[in-house]
Amino acid sequence: MLSFSDKQRFLGTVANAYSTMYLKNTSTQVKRLIGRRFRYPKVQRDLQRFHFSLNEAPDRNPTIDVQYLGKISFFWLTQILGMILSKLTSVAEKSLGTQVVNCGTGIPIYFTVLQQRVYLDVALTVGLHPFWLMHETMASALVYGIYKTYLPQAVPIHVVFVDIGHASMQVYITAFEKGQLKILGQAFDRSLGDWDFDEVLFNQFSAKVLVECEIDILLNVSVNQRLRATCEKLKMYLVLI
Repeated sequence: MLSFSDKQRFLGTVANAYSTMYLKNTSTQVKRLIGRRFRYPKVQRDLQRFHFSLNEAPDRNPTIDVQYLGKISFFWLTQILGMILSKLTSVAEKSLGTQVVNCGTGIPIYFTVLQQRVYLDVALTVGLHPFWLMHETMASALVYGIYKTYLPQAVPIHVVFVDIGHASMQVYITAFEKGQLKILGQAFDRSLGDWDFDEVLFNQFSAKVLVECEIDILLNVSVNQRLRATCEKLKMYLVLI
């Protein structure tokens, strides 16, 4: 998530905190959009639900339009991704206490070859040299199993990893043995993420208010933002229970 104010930009959790204040200047869903043409059917479907402005560039790729530094600025998705990777690099360098150049890059399992190529190109642009691209859920499985010292040698332990991110859902079914990891199956839905759950709650409550109170929340930006923030909190509460 990347949010722009009049004088600066915010990334990650900080951007999320400012997203209600700068709703139309907050870009999300980079994973859904990167490497896709503006006229791609699923991009057009999601376009109706985006809070930020998405337009078509001369090369038929989408651009994100935001109010930044006192003017309307146009950013390609590769520029947005570059900002995010640069921020992740600085976080890693601060944590490790050393410069980060060589790395592995996590990508969703549903990425096409073109989308993988875009990720590699952007990484090189911001000064990174990825040795490999690894599925994000595979990385989670490796982290889970690499430190396990009690894994059996004959009978495997089966573990299911369910990754519901902001933009998509990915599932891995794995078998662990001592020193071995085998992928038994994988599935994904590139159009089902946290954002979609928020939208379902928002649509339900906005429709309820329209029927019972005869108030169209969609016409009031301030109330719209407050309801969306409340729906996100409600979703997190439902997850906890």
